[in-house]
Amino acid sequence: MSVYSEFEVDVTNPNSSWTIIYGSIKGSSKILDIGCSSGYFAKKLSDDKDCIVDGIELDPEDALRAAASCRTVVAGNIEDDSLSLSDLDADYDYILFIDVLEHLLDPSAALKRASALLGKTGKIIVSIPNMANGS
Repeated sequence: MSVYSEFEVDVTNPNSSWTIIYGSIKGSSKILDIGCSSGYFAKKLSDDKDCIVDGIELDPEDALRAAASCRTVVAGNIEDDSLSLSDLDADYDYILFIDVLEHLLDPSAALKRASALLGKTGKIIVSIPNMANGS
């Protein structure tokens, strides 16, 4: 399990990137959460907004846990060209990279690969931590 496995999303803090992202997602959307961890945000989106969420997760234990909240979970690294994305749709409304891109060797390539799974009006939502943040 990762250090994020037990994380809980609090969407009541107006200064949180989670709150901003949560507020940007329309109800009943189809979402791909890259780096979905244990599925905590997928659960929030499916419970509160009736979204369908699929995930990609690097940590195998977290991927198993995420399967309880996600429709489909692909275990592996988005940067690995051998990672099969065939179980995923090709028309997502949103693709999420929440605090993920800063961990990748080639974020541009990952964004390009993921963008092939977007629907015509789909959006990629990215969050990158601010290292100057006091907390």
